[in-house]
Amino acid sequence: MLTRVRWRLAMCSLLLVLMAGSSVAQLLMPRLLRQFNEKPGINLTAGGITQDDQRQLWMASTNGIVRFDGRQFRVFHDPVLKEGDYYYHVVPSTDGRIWLKMGSGYSLSYVDPRHERIVRVPDTTRLMRDYLAKYGSHYIFFDAQNNLWIGLKGHGLLKVNPHTFAVEHVVDQSLHVRGITQDRRGTIYFATSNRGFFAYDPQTEKLTNYQHHESDGNSLSSNATFGVQV
Repeated sequence: MLTRVRWRLAMCSLLLVLMAGSSVAQLLMPRLLRQFNEKPGINLTAGGITQDDQRQLWMASTNGIVRFDGRQFRVFHDPVLKEGDYYYHVVPSTDGRIWLKMGSGYSLSYVDPRHERIVRVPDTTRLMRDYLAKYGSHYIFFDAQNNLWIGLKGHGLLKVNPHTFAVEHVVDQSLHVRGITQDRRGTIYFATSNRGFFAYDPQTEKLTNYQHHESDGNSLSSNATFGVQV
């Protein structure tokens, strides 16, 4: 008899746990507000997405840049390729432009909000000639001061003025920069796939590297880092 009581109590406890878990799951699961299907000419397979000051969504798709204004979709294509332009990153700047990283990052472009078209950064600029056309890029990021930071393939980090395209090669060290962000103090953090994680202070130009060390259990688990967020 005692065994049966224990078994029933155990089953009741299990049911209560399952019911509680189900309730928590229902609270945590987001409610589907609206679902969109792809239409001819509109590719919603996106590698990146952002929102501008007008609350419009911009998506880096495998065939152009897609904008959703809350009512309808519109696609923008590269002025050279026309179509088949594969984008990875979309990043807004304070002047309303949406900056784009396409493919392997051997070019740099932005959406001109006034004329509603994609514009490429001229090949004649030092940014293009000495860096992007040679090395390509992994990542782009805008900081709070509206500076454009570009993570190069195997050649570190660039700081770019988005109006003049003046460029500063902040660090090289054969780094593959895979992710960039900034904290409230203005420190720039970037992840690399070959040398761990870095912190850069633009005011003092101090660069700090955090790497994996076998003898240190509190160090990075690996020197291959692919993203960073604060």
